[in-house]
Formats: sequence, C-alpha cells, structure tokens
Amino acid sequence: GHWSQPYLLPRTAQFQTTHIAAGQEHGTVLTAHGTLIEWHQDATPAHLTYSDTYTNVIELAAGGDGPIQDVWNGQPHYPFLLVLKDDGSITVHGDNVAGANGNVQFSIQQLPDFPAAIKAVAAGRNHALALSAAGDVIGWGSNDHGETNVPSDLLNDNVIAIAAGKDHSLALRDNGTVVAWGANDHGQCDVPPNLRNVVALAGGQSHSLAVLSNGDVIGWGSNEFGQCDPPASLTNVRSVACGRWHSIALCDDGTIAAWGDDRYGQSSVNPEVNESFDHLLDLAVGSDHRLAVNSEGDVIAWGTNHYGQVDVPATLGPAIAVAAGHDHSLALESTGTVVAWGANDKGQCEVPPGLTNVREVCAGARHALALRSDGTVVAWGDNDSGQCTVPDDLTGVIAVAAGNDHSLALMHDGSVEAWGSDQFGQCQLPKSLQNIRDIGAGGYHSLAVRIDGTVLAWGSNALKQVDVPIDLPPVISVQGGTYYSMAVGRDGRLFAWGECGERRPGPPFSNRRYAASCPTNTANHQLLAAGPTDVMAIEDTCPPCSPADFNRDDVVNALDMLFLFNVLGEVCVGADGDACVADLNHDGAVGLDDLSILLRQWGECGIVQIKVPAIRTHSPR
Repeated sequence: GHWSQPYLLPRTAQFQTTHIAAGQEHGTVLTAHGTLIEWHQDATPAHLTYSDTYTNVIELAAGGDGPIQDVWNGQPHYPFLLVLKDDGSITVHGDNVAGANGNVQFSIQQLPDFPAAIKAVAAGRNHALALSAAGDVIGWGSNDHGETNVPSDLLNDNVIAIAAGKDHSLALRDNGTVVAWGANDHGQCDVPPNLRNVVALAGGQSHSLAVLSNGDVIGWGSNEFGQCDPPASLTNVRSVACGRWHSIALCDDGTIAAWGDDRYGQSSVNPEVNESFDHLLDLAVGSDHRLAVNSEGDVIAWGTNHYGQVDVPATLGPAIAVAAGHDHSLALESTGTVVAWGANDKGQCEVPPGLTNVREVCAGARHALALRSDGTVVAWGDNDSGQCTVPDDLTGVIAVAAGNDHSLALMHDGSVEAWGSDQFGQCQLPKSLQNIRDIGAGGYHSLAVRIDGTVLAWGSNALKQVDVPIDLPPVISVQGGTYYSMAVGRDGRLFAWGECGERRPGPPFSNRRYAASCPTNTANHQLLAAGPTDVMAIEDTCPPCSPADFNRDDVVNALDMLFLFNVLGEVCVGADGDACVADLNHDGAVGLDDLSILLRQWGECGIVQIKVPAIRTHSPR
C-alpha cells in the first residue's frame, strides 16, 4: 500500500502481538511466541524476522539516526532497538552512528554498568536511557547535546518513568514533577512552571508531552505544526507518543487522537471500523482520499479534504457504487443518477443535466465517465486530450475505465475502444485484443483480461507497469494506478507489478520509488480499488463452503439455483457483479454449464467435493 496509509503486518504478527516500537523510519513488533519482526522504510514492505526467540520481554524501545535527506543522498541509516526482559537485562540490536563508526565510547552496544535491575528503557536518535528498579536514571550513547548527562538533582529522587526525544531526555519523579535535559533549541527542555500531577511522558524531535492525572495533555517545545496543541475536546488520556512533528494520544475508551504535522497522513485517524463498514458494496481511492459504500447505500469518505472531496452531500440518496478522481468524488445512486462533489476546476463535478439510467461510473484524474443501461457512454470534465470526446457511434458498451487523461470502453462482443491522450500509446489497441472480459486504466497505460484469464497491457512502461509477470496465474479483473498494475486472481489473490509511486517522509522532499507490492499469502479478495499510488482491498475471511453456495447457508439448494436463473445469459464483467458470482467456470458469462456445476455440488457442504477450475482453458496443458 501507499506509504502514508495503514497496512497490516505479516499474518504471523496478527492477533498475537504483545509489544510494539517505532523509531525513525523503522518499527518492530514482538509476538506472544517470542518472535521479533522488524521493518525499515528502505525495505518496505519486507519484514525481517529475527532467528532468536525472545521471551519474558517487558518493553521495546526503537531509536536511530539518519535524517531522511541523508538517506536519499546515500548516507547510511543506523537504527537500533533495545529489548528489555523481566530479569532486568537489556539486549541491543543495531547501533547508533557513533558506535557504527567505531567510537566505542558512545556506542549503544556498549552498555554501562547498571546499579540495579532495569525496569524501563527509552531510545533517542543517538542515545539511550534506562531506569533501574531503585529509581536511578542511566544514559549512554552520544552526548553531543548533554542528553546523557543525568541532572544531579535526580540522583536522590525516585524516578518512576523516562522518555527520550531526538536529542533530549525526560524523567518523571514519583511526586508527579518532570525534569528534562539535553538539546533545548526549541524549548523542549523548558518544562512549564508549576507542572504537577504528571503520570506519563513522551518526547519528539524537538517537543515534549506530559499526561496529567486528570487525563489532560500538556505540550511544550517546537510547535510549528501544532504538535504541542492537543485538540480542545481531548480528555481522559491514558498515554501519549511523539513522532517527528506530530503527537498521538490513547484515551481510556480505547480511541486514538492525533494532531500536528499531517502532510503524510500521520495525524489522520482513519474511520472507526463500525457497522457502517459492514457488507461493503464498492470501494474507491483518489489521490489522498477514500470512499466506500455499504449495503444500506451509505457512502463513507475520509482522507484529505482540501476541496471538499470527503464531504458527502447530505442530500445523497442510497448509493450502489462510488468512484474517485484526483480530488473529486462520484456516487451512483440506486435510482441510476450520478452525484459529484469535490474539486471542480475542470468541470469534473458538473454532471450533465438529465443523465439517468446509469449502471456504472468511473473517474479519471479530472474527468468522469458514466455507462448507461442502453450501452451508451457519457463523459464530462477535463477534455484537453479528448478524454471526454466519446466516439459518435459507440454503443453496446458493457464496461468503462478511465486513466489520467484517456478513456476505455469494453464492448459486448469482447472488443475494446479507446480515446483521449495517446502520448504513451495507451490508446493504441493491440491487435490481439479480442475476447476481453474486463478492462482497467492506469495513469498512462491500459489493461485488459481475456476470457481465458490472460492479461494484456499497453501504454507507458517507464516503471514496468506494462510488463505483465510471466508467471501470473489466470486473472478475473485488473486495475491500474499511476505507475503500477493490479490483478485479482481466480482465487481472490492479489498481484501487482510496476511501482507504487514516491515516498516523501519529510524535507527536503527528495524522493525514492518503491516497487508495487501487495499481500501474496491471502486469497478471497472480494473488492479491490486502485488509486494513483495506493490500494484498498477487502478480503473475505469467511468464503462460501462451495462456489455454488451463493447465499452462504452451507448448502447448495433451490435458493442458489434461483439466484443463478436470475442472471442466466448475462455477461460477467469485472469481479463484483451478480453475473460474475454465478459464473462458476469463469468463462465470461452465466450459462447452462454453470447450472450443471451447481447441480453437481447439490446438497450440504462437505458432502460433495468436486473441484471445478475457475477459468476454463483449451491450452495443451
């Protein structure tokens, strides 16, 4: 997925993670089985699983040096991780810059002599802190800013908690007061006068946070992104954490609040997973916003809202589909009408008057397409490349797709039409483009799936988005991003090729591209939405016991037969319509052969076990 969007860690970490830690451009989780899994932005989404087993761990702390501009200029990055066990011992993985360059005196690996067992650890950029069971604070590593010079007035105090910022350190006394030392170029060590009743601390690059016993949060230090200004409605906070220029709070009710720098989504809390997200019918991904529609017809939107693209109109009726352009949104109401909102600089939200009987909508960067039930196409919005100039004689269309500035249409006879920009050959249809069952459009390239499940791609190939993998299994649908391509296999597995775009973690905005990737060990994906640089997908964790068990009541009976009869003779386009569900042999249409498969699987699940290939092939294999 896109680097600024949440994504699940490997399945080995799900439902059993006991500890987490985040450092500068790297993170770590520890599972209940003692497995330590680490990842780093230069290897995203690859994960390193340590060979050793770590048991009885009570805390992880991740630190490291390497400003993002140094990484992009070829300078090394030095993350490190502290693993604290319940016997008070510390294991160090990695090292800071000083240690990596051979300066043993300031090496994180060079542990000091601890006066007693350690009960807490903290990690900064190039320094580390430890809190002993006796309440003593010990610092080691780099001391360029005095961050390891523990104040003398703490030596006889009982410290109960510690925290580390980039180059400064914090300690919480048992009387609820705070002491800070180290770098103070932005006032991050200027503890507010009369600060009392503190129960938790956190340090960022150049700001500090404290949680009071009444659940309030106090911040001080650098505030250029508002990272020291918690929301006025924030109450009952349990703990806090600091990023480089943003802040996060965990409340007693389990909710999360975030504030500060949000240029990369780090302060945007995603919608709660509640009843609105049950039984989703459709998904859409824009440049920096997301849309979903559920079975009740409710449209949910979240993400960047500079142009009102997530402000779902209050007058919107029950919807059955959504689409997202660069900064605008579309919804198809159950009545067959289209509603648009968001950016309108090119007229992309000016739905043509009288547009009715629409069965499908899609959005390009700044234009939109609507497929009517009579097989005709209507287009509006930006037309500087002719992407809205629908061919005059275009009829019999069963599906549409929109790229950045070009458009595609799939005809009933399996042929494809294209119009709009052809700067990269995205509208130059291959001669072998026949018997097509699905189409997709990337930013500057085009995709198609034949009935036999093979994929064709043409257009811009600067980042290998047109180089279809030779080992790609049979596919049922395709979609494209700006520089990548996605496919859904017959078993619901996802496949990706090309590159997912640029990563911009912070100034000075030097960018690096990363190969497109997706989960490869999961199947049964029912919905897929590819945006310019990132993807949303829904995995069905409870697939039917038989492909013919359409209503999922664990038996193939007359109800399933009735469902198939209702779509008998219809063409399957994409992978999410009723006809595609009933197309049991995946030959592109619902016919008597699908009925014969249903009858062979008749009865309760588990009694009849007949393997039916999802896509029929006539190859010699």
